[in-house]
Amino acid sequence: MSKTLFIHIKDPSTDFLARIYKDVKKCTIVRTVLPIDVMNNLIKSHDQVVMMGHGCSNGLFGDAPTYIIDEQHVDALAQKDNNVFIWCYASKFAERHNLRGFSTGMFISEDAEAQWALGPSCYSKSDEHSITESNHLFAMLVNKNLNKPIAELAQCIKENYAPENLVATNKNALIYNSEKLKLFI
Repeated sequence: MSKTLFIHIKDPSTDFLARIYKDVKKCTIVRTVLPIDVMNNLIKSHDQVVMMGHGCSNGLFGDAPTYIIDEQHVDALAQKDNNVFIWCYASKFAERHNLRGFSTGMFISEDAEAQWALGPSCYSKSDEHSITESNHLFAMLVNKNLNKPIAELAQCIKENYAPENLVATNKNALIYNSEKLKLFI
């Protein structure tokens, strides 16, 4: 198994993502913003980089108002073909910078995002458990498939992060999220 760098800023609203690296051996976990040169050296010294949390098309949020990953890390990330970008609009970041790997688009991971993205006709506060279930399924699938080549990881997640694998009645957040998963090779 390769040595993986996990970048996951401390944020209780994304704690469910810790399941991705919970049992991974031979890894480094970064939970705070580091100087740019230190982060770039860490990226370069690992076989794979998995970045997760909240973000936008400009990067992965760190401690407000900073980013933990942004355009200053693109050259180091461009040396990898198996990056994993998990944050809202990560696919726009990867595409704009021509980075390779698996990414999420806008990703509903909490109630406010669902209310905004889906609207009241497709989501209500009483459906919040469906987002929790969707989050856990996604994190479990990434964890389970992390040691596979990136195209296989993407395929396994796309096939199994599916409505039939969710017990909750409202599957709209999962459907929304799954339609926005992308692989850049």
